[in-house]
Amino acid sequence: MFELVHAQDGAAFFRSTLLARIGVPHAFSTRIGGVSTGPFASLNFGNPQDSGEQDSAANIQINRQLLLGAMGRTGFPVATVRQVHGNQTVVIPPEVAEQPAILARQFSGKICADAVICRTKGILCAIRTADCVPILLADVDGQMAAAVHAGWRGVMANIIGGVIATMTTAGIPPHRIAAAVGPAIGAAAFEVSPEVAESFIQAGLSHTVITGPGRPHIDLAGSVASQLCAAGIVNIDSSNLCTAKHPDYFFSHRRDKGITGRMMAVIGRPD
Repeated sequence: MFELVHAQDGAAFFRSTLLARIGVPHAFSTRIGGVSTGPFASLNFGNPQDSGEQDSAANIQINRQLLLGAMGRTGFPVATVRQVHGNQTVVIPPEVAEQPAILARQFSGKICADAVICRTKGILCAIRTADCVPILLADVDGQMAAAVHAGWRGVMANIIGGVIATMTTAGIPPHRIAAAVGPAIGAAAFEVSPEVAESFIQAGLSHTVITGPGRPHIDLAGSVASQLCAAGIVNIDSSNLCTAKHPDYFFSHRRDKGITGRMMAVIGRPD
């Protein structure tokens, strides 16, 4: 179950009741409560690639602090990666996490990956989306946190399986991991080519492929949930919110034809 949180400064985000019970600080941002304008209005955290229309870095930085303030994490460093729709997972080494200058230099969207994991208190992990599926993970003791980005290519690359394997190797068994699957494009809006649909069928995800008159559709969030289950995760919370269907709450790459902002999904360890 997800709940909408409105902060006093105007920033609004969704919170998973499952992760909240563990005491894990986290947020799935909306587009409400920021300073950006135009197609990026208003709580924007990124820019469309190869587009002449861009939001300013200053706006994005202010928006980040607004969200962190709403979470009660003002001033906390945020580790991000350069998302490439692959299956690479990056673990922030403790020695890096404890040196703010190195963390800011290495984990500011420069490392190519689609998931970032941290075991150090005081550090937040984050990914950005505008239709792809954001997944936040934490063990039930709050010792490890992860943020994952999964579009259809990430699902095919099994980014979920890779992240769970990394956490398992680090000593966190799947049954002790809680997962929150955030807002993403819904099946009704996610029309795909027959070739993409076939790749989901071949991957054992035929139950998430919807066929009928016209082109097939994919239940992307449902695919992610299935892969979480296959990886041994039993504690799963899903928002069931479609980014394309709710323009007042979410940016959507497909709905807005590529000129749109980005939401941020962010998580850290408890104090």
